[in-house]
Amino acid sequence: GKEHSVEDFAKKAFGHVGLNYKDHLIIDKNLIRPAEVDTLLADFTKAKRELKWQPKILFEDLVAGMVESDLEIVTNLKY
Repeated sequence: GKEHSVEDFAKKAFGHVGLNYKDHLIIDKNLIRPAEVDTLLADFTKAKRELKWQPKILFEDLVAGMVESDLEIVTNLKY
């Protein structure tokens, strides 16, 4: 029920390792799809009702976990 943009994700991911995403990403306007929707928002109401499921992980924790997982992979493979 909460909306997060790709920019929000980039800010959190890069911020988790002390970086500013604007220093590392280039947005190519030519690659933006003309028919792209502005907002996509998941609704877990049906899963909650039928499966008794609800999200347990906050956005911030999800991003941090993904970054930590990637850091572990990079460290173990010695990139």
